[in-house]
Amino acid sequence: MTVVLDQIDVWWMWFRRRVEGLTEDEYLWEPAAGCWSVRRRDDGRFSYDPWPDPFWPPPEPPPVTTIAWRMVHMIAGPTGRLVKYGFERAPDAPAPQYDGWPETPTFDPADVAGTPGAAMDALTNTFGRWRDACAAIADDRAWEALGDREGIDVMKLGENDPFLNVVQHVNREYIHHGAEIALLRDLYAARS
Repeated sequence: MTVVLDQIDVWWMWFRRRVEGLTEDEYLWEPAAGCWSVRRRDDGRFSYDPWPDPFWPPPEPPPVTTIAWRMVHMIAGPTGRLVKYGFERAPDAPAPQYDGWPETPTFDPADVAGTPGAAMDALTNTFGRWRDACAAIADDRAWEALGDREGIDVMKLGENDPFLNVVQHVNREYIHHGAEIALLRDLYAARS
């Protein structure tokens, strides 16, 4: 697990530098028509597109997404897997569930971070919990077969794949969405 933790630690250091100074305009910037983003609701809270419409299965081709959407996605995915794969206990008061949305007892798509600061705070919390959970995985558990667990098909994993592949999947999500956010920041800065 040391190599896996080193990789994600280096990524986190790089990502924090790349999002430093992120403005609300950048966070919500829609580089193309029909973007999925984070939207202010009438009650002042923010929701995660395409809420209230179903998230799953996503449309083909998938819409372009904003930095806000990507950051919330980086919060939601690992948070759900922390409970689903036994890293954390389910909350006493789980988040509301919606038809067509992945079951994530700790994430409510109708109430998400609407500002860069709130998103970074939530992402820092989620990433810390994920990293701590990964550090606590015993070697024998890392190589344990996943078995018939809900959601492994979404990650393109099979029943005989090792548990470590879930860790690699989530880490890959962090790494590639972080790179996409960096690119969106570069495109925002270069727009004419």
